[in-house]
Amino acid sequence: MSVCISAHQQALQPENRYLSISEAPAWALLEQLATVPPTLAHYRLRAACGFPPVPHSRAIVDWLRANQQSFAPVVAQDLRSEPLLVFDLSIGSFLVADLDDPSATAAFTERLFAAMKEAGVAVGVGRYNEARLLYSDPLFAQPSDELPTRRTVHIAIDLFQPAGAPIFAPLAGAVHSYGNNAGYQDYGPTIILQHVIPRQETGEAASTADDASGDLVFYTLYGHLSLASLEGLYPGKIIQTGEQFATMGDFPVNGDWPPHLHFQIITDMLGMSCGFPGVATPSERAVWLSLCPDPNLILQIPDRLFPQAQRAKQELLASRKERLGPNLSISYSEPLHIVRARKQFLYDIAGYRYLDVVNNVCHVGHCHPHVVRAAQRQMAVLNTNTRYVYDQLTDYAERLAATLPDPLSVCFFVNSGSEANDLALRLARAYTGRQDTICLDVAYHGNLTSLIDISPYKFDGPGGKGAPPTTHVALMPDPYRGKYTGTGRETGVAYANHVQQLITTLQGQGTEVAAFIAESVLGCGGQIVLPDGYLAAAYDHVHAAGGLCIADEV
Repeated sequence: MSVCISAHQQALQPENRYLSISEAPAWALLEQLATVPPTLAHYRLRAACGFPPVPHSRAIVDWLRANQQSFAPVVAQDLRSEPLLVFDLSIGSFLVADLDDPSATAAFTERLFAAMKEAGVAVGVGRYNEARLLYSDPLFAQPSDELPTRRTVHIAIDLFQPAGAPIFAPLAGAVHSYGNNAGYQDYGPTIILQHVIPRQETGEAASTADDASGDLVFYTLYGHLSLASLEGLYPGKIIQTGEQFATMGDFPVNGDWPPHLHFQIITDMLGMSCGFPGVATPSERAVWLSLCPDPNLILQIPDRLFPQAQRAKQELLASRKERLGPNLSISYSEPLHIVRARKQFLYDIAGYRYLDVVNNVCHVGHCHPHVVRAAQRQMAVLNTNTRYVYDQLTDYAERLAATLPDPLSVCFFVNSGSEANDLALRLARAYTGRQDTICLDVAYHGNLTSLIDISPYKFDGPGGKGAPPTTHVALMPDPYRGKYTGTGRETGVAYANHVQQLITTLQGQGTEVAAFIAESVLGCGGQIVLPDGYLAAAYDHVHAAGGLCIADEV
């Protein structure tokens, strides 16, 4: 309607350029909607209304379940009885987490097939309805008006075997389409078979059929094949139950994946041929699982071989409430179920990616491969305390001290920022023989009792009891919303003068300052960068009074 009204107004006012500008977003939306197959739009609408997305999917599933005894194995091994190794390739999988680049096909292949060899199996299995981070190519990016979205949910079953392994038709069908989807991380050579369920075998379900005869039609897709598999095919060619009609391909011809068969059931081709999405967005999981039911209805891999499903977020929240102290708060009204971190990103259980700007100390990003390998190597040799003499301890202290200016040359190794600040406070009080400490408003320095006492964020927050007599709070040097504004030296000196005022007040009461503690960037205060010259001036005031300065760099 908006486009029609705009066109009418343009006809009346052709000189009004604003009319064409205002309708541009509407045209962009219409062009995007035009790319959506009408039946897919129908299924999405049904899902939004709470109905089964694909109305005839249930009849197909029921027929497959009722006829399982008649299906032939898809590979040379009988998956119902042969030993198999089911891989965990999910977002939080240890199998792929420490690969520098999971898309490095040779290394990925070596790892998968080494695991199969160690387990003594001929077939490895990749799970259905599993969210993965393996799909890195732009092919899997999904247009979105909100956050960038990627297709991550695998809607097929993978069967890993060496290239050249034979593939058989589990039930009779006709070649629907075939071709070489040669793009990176695509299917490579692909065959799709069409299967018809006669109307008399479906009973009342035939009323939902997508075939004019009342027969139900579904499809099986075979991806990552060899090029030779496409030879001699033509649309309509009949493939009999148990007939070998393809072989597994090798990388890079198979889409540059480790050798395996991507086996998928499809209840509606949506007008496509030669290929079909094998990975779905998490937000449309229900629609695509209805379009592509579980291939294990045909393969019949025993359920006991599949790893236990990851616990749902609500179950984890209930257990957390029961087992963990209520002081451990959860961020966001809809908590994030995080299962993986890499570089600057966190990933939730569905594969949504979040830029991490709040998760404390990750100086070189999450799971940096160099750091991970170094920790693994050392843990495999020696992991002990400081009671013994060993090279790594003194080597590390020497290397760390070499990066610091004189006279900072002595290291104390601790396990956390709280321990570091507590030790620094103890050192300052022991050295000066004093107790009084100056901190900044809204500061947080750790969760030990000694540090809660110098953390206004805690003692002035919910459940807090206010500052103890030995804690004195200086103005937070906020150059934007504070008493003094601006980022220059004049502002920094003005805020530092408030530290001097506190020192003068203490001295007037016959007390001297033991320590001044401040973060170099105020975290709980709002990620505030200090104005120029603030720390230098504040430190000068404290040193002149005989106190020590603690730089909370955690």
